[in-house]
Amino acid sequence: MSKFTERLNEWLEQKRKDTGHQKGDHKRIFLTLKDDIANALDNGFSCKDIHSHLTATDLIQCTYQTFCKYVNDHIKHQDKATKATRQNKSDASSDNKALATGKPKNFSFNPNPNSDDLF
Repeated sequence: MSKFTERLNEWLEQKRKDTGHQKGDHKRIFLTLKDDIANALDNGFSCKDIHSHLTATDLIQCTYQTFCKYVNDHIKHQDKATKATRQNKSDASSDNKALATGKPKNFSFNPNPNSDDLF
């Protein structure tokens, strides 16, 4: 191993010791606090207030931009996905109900007219 890579490796080890965290720690901490953050957002608190409180109490040390990204990725988009799946399930159940009653759900065009239906 060259001297440069040895020095780089030593520097990285020292940096990890100084900062006390490794890559991905911020996300792991956020995911452990996700339910509390979601409840706070539902109660009307802003992302800025939540981030300020979490950094002041040393629960999280990521930047505000990173925090907002985590909120969007893991809380807001998840809510949209669950609503979409609920809507898809309700649409499927209404289709099943229409099939069970024997009534067609939608109009279907038949280009060949039935002579009994004509005047």
